[in-house]
Parts: sequence; C-alpha cells; structure tokens
Amino acid sequence: MKLHLAAALALALASGRPADADGTSIRGGATPAPSAGLGCGADGSETCLPFAAVKSYAQLNACLAQAFPTGRNDTVAFLRYNDGSGKDFVKITDPTSGEDYADARYLDSGKLPGYEDLAASVDSNEVRWPAVIVYAETEEEVVDAVNCAVGAGYKIAPRGRGHSYRALSLMDGYVVIDVSPMCHPDEFELTREVDDWLLPGQKRIGKIKNGPGCTNAVMLGYTHKHFAPEEGGLYAIGSCPSVGIVGYSTGGGSGDATPWIGWGVDDVLEVDMVLHDGTKVTANEEENSDLFWAVRGGGSGLGVITSMTTAVVQSPEPTSGERKFLQFRLYYKTADDDERKTFLVCARWGGGGGFGDEESHLSGIFLGSIDEFLDIFGDAGLLDAALLDETKPTDCLSNYEVCEYPDDLPTFGLKVREFESYGEAILTNICGMKVESPATNLLMISLSEGLSWCKDLGISEEKCFDVAVPAAPGVPDFHFRLPDCDDPDVISAFADAAIDPISFVNRQGPFAVGANGAGGLLLPRLEVDLFNQIAKEVGISVNHLQHGAAMSKSTSDTAYPWRDTALLIEPPGSEDLSKIANMLATQHYEDGSNGLQGYYNYMNPPGNPNWRQYYFGGNYERLTLIKAKYDPMNYFGNPYQVEPAIDISSAPSTDERGTKISAIS
Repeated sequence: MKLHLAAALALALASGRPADADGTSIRGGATPAPSAGLGCGADGSETCLPFAAVKSYAQLNACLAQAFPTGRNDTVAFLRYNDGSGKDFVKITDPTSGEDYADARYLDSGKLPGYEDLAASVDSNEVRWPAVIVYAETEEEVVDAVNCAVGAGYKIAPRGRGHSYRALSLMDGYVVIDVSPMCHPDEFELTREVDDWLLPGQKRIGKIKNGPGCTNAVMLGYTHKHFAPEEGGLYAIGSCPSVGIVGYSTGGGSGDATPWIGWGVDDVLEVDMVLHDGTKVTANEEENSDLFWAVRGGGSGLGVITSMTTAVVQSPEPTSGERKFLQFRLYYKTADDDERKTFLVCARWGGGGGFGDEESHLSGIFLGSIDEFLDIFGDAGLLDAALLDETKPTDCLSNYEVCEYPDDLPTFGLKVREFESYGEAILTNICGMKVESPATNLLMISLSEGLSWCKDLGISEEKCFDVAVPAAPGVPDFHFRLPDCDDPDVISAFADAAIDPISFVNRQGPFAVGANGAGGLLLPRLEVDLFNQIAKEVGISVNHLQHGAAMSKSTSDTAYPWRDTALLIEPPGSEDLSKIANMLATQHYEDGSNGLQGYYNYMNPPGNPNWRQYYFGGNYERLTLIKAKYDPMNYFGNPYQVEPAIDISSAPSTDERGTKISAIS
C-alpha cells in the first residue's frame, strides 16, 4: 500500500523517528558494531555502522582552548550599518556563555527595539542547544574546529548563513562551525575565460572563486561590479539576498535566471573541503570527481566547504541594439480553462507567479529588451487584452524614466522595468519584493537600524516612505521607512550594500530562525486540466521556474535528480501541500506518491518515511557509497542527510550510463 505525502505529513505531527545519543534521529535502530576498528565489524566484513561516540566535553573544551587560546574573548564582525554601528559575536560560545550564546544560536534575532520577546514566541517549537558554536575565519580554523569536535566524539553542523528550513545547521549537541566570516570580496579570484555552456550557443565568460560565507547578494553585487553591462555577465542566485551561496548551490539552487543559466548545482565548477579527519581536499571533474558529483545536489553532509568556484554565464545576444534586462509583472483577470496559456515560452525568462480561481499573475526577469519581450510573449498569447486585468494600468519605465510606449505594448495589466544591466534588474526585483510585501518579507527588513533603509543605505530620508507592517497577534505593528525601488540612487546604494558581507542586506531578521512552514514541492509539466484543477481548488504559488537549461542535463550528471521539473512551488501550509501532493500522486504519477519530487532547500516537516526517494530519487544508493568513503562514521550526519552505506561489498561498479563509480574503487 502506497503512502501519500499527506499521510506522511500527518505522521510528522504525531510522531518522530527514534533518536540516537545525539538526539538527532540519524539512523533509527542502528547499533554500534563491537569493534576497535573505527566501527567496522570484528568479523572482518566490510559492514560498517555509523555510531554515536562517547562525548567528552572536557576534551572538546581543552582542545578548543589550545587551538583558539583567546577564542572565548575574541569577537567577529557580524553586522555593520552605514554609520559604523552594528553587532559583533563572540568567536566561541556554549550554553554557559549566556547572552553571547543566545546571539550565536539565533543570529541576533528578536533584538528589534520593543520586540525583544518576539523571537521566543515565534521559535518556541524549535529550541536547539548546540554543544559549542565556533566562528571560523580561515580554512585552518575550520580544520582545528573539526579535529577538536571529532577527537572529543562530537558531530558537526557546518553553518553558512543559517537559512535551513529545518534549522539543520543548528543541531542539539553538535559542534556548529559557522563559516559566515569567510567571505572577503576583495580576495575573490576572478578568471575571465570563454567556454561553452549548457544550451547550444551559450557561453560561460568567467568563473569566481569565493569563500563559503558569502550570500546571494554578495555574489550578485560582485558580478555587477566586475562585469560591464555590455558583457552580459550573469550569476545565478535565489530571490532572498541573505541566503548563503554554498547551501543555495549544493542543495539545488533555483532563481530567476535558472532557465538560462541552469540549476545552482550546474554552476559549481570546483569546491575545497575539510573532511571529518581534518584532511583538506579539492573536488572537481578531474580530482575527487565522486565527491564533486555528490556535493552538487546530494544534500551536503560530507564535510565543511571552505571555498567554491562557480560560473559566470553570458546573457543572450540581443536581436538588435544593446543588451537589455527586464523586471516585469503581468496581471491576469481570469483563469478560465479554455483561456489558460502556456507560459514556459523560452529560456530567456524566469521567475514565478500565482494561479488561482479568480486571478493569476506572472513575474520575474526577462533577458532582453522591451521589444524582444513583446515579440516573444505576444506570440505566445500572454499579452492578449482579453486576459489582462484592465483595472491595473500599464506602468513602464526604461532606465528609470517613463517609457516611449511601443504600439504593441498593452495599455493595462503590465508593470515593466527595463535596465542596462542584469544587476539592476535583479536588485530592483529584490527591493520590490521586500517593499511591496513587507509583512511577508521581514527576514531582512527587520535588521534595519532605526527601521529606515535610507539610513542604512546612506541616502536621503526623502527617498523613503513610512510603512506600518502587522506583526504577530498581540505584538504592536512594525513601523518602517522603506525606499522607492524605482530610484537609481536607491539601487546604486543597494548594490554597494549587497557586496558587503556584513551589511544589513546580508543578514536575516527574527522570523528566519527555526523551522519554516510547509516547505516546497517540485512540479513537472502538467496536463492543462490537472493544472487548472490544482489552481482552482488549492491555488498554485510558484517561487521559481526551471524550464530551459535546468532541464538540459540527465538525472545522473550530478547528484541532483529532478531534471524534469518545471515549477518550484511553496504552498502556505501543510494542508495545501498535502492536497496538491495527493492530486499529483493519484492523477499524474504512475507510481503514485513514489513519484513525488521534493526540493531539499525547501525541506518539508519531518515524518516522511519515503524521504530518501523524495529528495534524492534514484541517486540515493550511489550517494550512500560516497558518504561511506568520505564520512563513514557520519560525523556530519543529521536526520535528512544521506546515510553511509552499511555494506558496499555488493554495490554496482558503474552507473546507469556505464561510468565507473569511483566511490567503491
């Protein structure tokens, strides 16, 4: 009998998997083998079981004191505002460190003046107590922290920017190694070189080697600064600026440019890592290729990444004139079955949308000019006047000035902004999301000093306006001053703040802590009737689209398995997620709920017994072999990371294409 996701989600509310000595449900039911040989069977077989080593806090503390003699007193810069004020964190803290430990656990959440108790009310169901939190500033400090943790019998939770939906970088009893200080744009290695990319005619025009503590915003700001608009340099990021680029890229990685650039895992060209035994390794297509394969979509859990090299891809050649970049939104008034249009029209546009019973919209980035946009979307019927919402007059700007309206530009139902650079288009899109929907985007806004973006950005207060944002029940409204995102001075200042790793743009606010919502679900291309049914009965909220380049690779090219999914959705609650999952399981997938495809970066609540298939598909077995090679004792394991293979003696030596699997060689 097949268990649908709805049933799995119900189970999540009623029970949990058995916990091991670390309280993390790593491998329910497993017991240590009676061997002195690092957990392997005394009978000489190749059967190994992950085990919970006996912990010694005294040994851990002594080791850290030797490796970091002043670590309990040293601080690292966490947050800086435009006027130089901000917040520093103590380099090493534990539960005896009081407020310093609380800050390090929750990343300074809830410190908004007058709202100090808000974080506790929001996070009451997600209390985590790591054994120690270490802020690592160099690769050698990562090595020292790993050696101290493993030597004392502790598991390790690497943390970049702390955006895990299930807070997996903040585990009970673990040593948390926070690498967010390891981001220095002035030390990035930028290589300009031309090579083919995923789709015919595409070009990669460079690569960037950066530290593991960098964010979406830092990488966007760096690319914007170092590639001239006419070069058309694109760097793939998600929609949230403070998300860490390592977690984004290795867990899948979807954003507005994904249809042209590919998944985040496709953009990774090389990583440097520290393994459980303190060994430093490099992984790419030629060196440690099995590790490189697993890092790209395998859910991490193999070591601590200390640097990453990723691609810069060129935007499409313009059909005429100079390169342009659009940020747009289309408003539709109807969702009638016979008027539903195909909207995955080309790889030059990506973004998201909403589809409901009464109205729908599309929004995102288009890699081209207004004229090119009108040609492609017009030919697809997406600009038909009968579909567009006539209550919303067209709002068109080009380079921050009112457009000269082309004859075929709709007079209603469209908001469009044309820019000379990709960076401006993405920054305007991010700014607009925060400003237009502040109630649902407090992750960043709430770390604004004095609650004014203009003060934070160092620009005139005249460029900001007052906004009251409803807070939690019983908590007074937040009052902010937010900027005009159509102002070039705002976007220029935003770009400067984006490239600064410790600016408010790169830090999350109090609602970003702990487990978040229902998580996401990936949808393949659906029959129109089923799409309409879901839209009308539940509603479809699309975070990102993955057509085009994202579909160009096979399921075995990287560990990321879902190469036939066109939409990444994030329903508002578990009930809606369950309804959609059941519709797909009963009406689309031949193998029922086994066909459902989960997105590791938007992890669902625990309780799904089919999580291995749900997140990793047919790549899970191969991932367990690689895990057994690089982290056999599961020191980096947590409830939803790949487990080491127990018995590799009968494992296949080649993958489905006949390629040798080096993890067992």
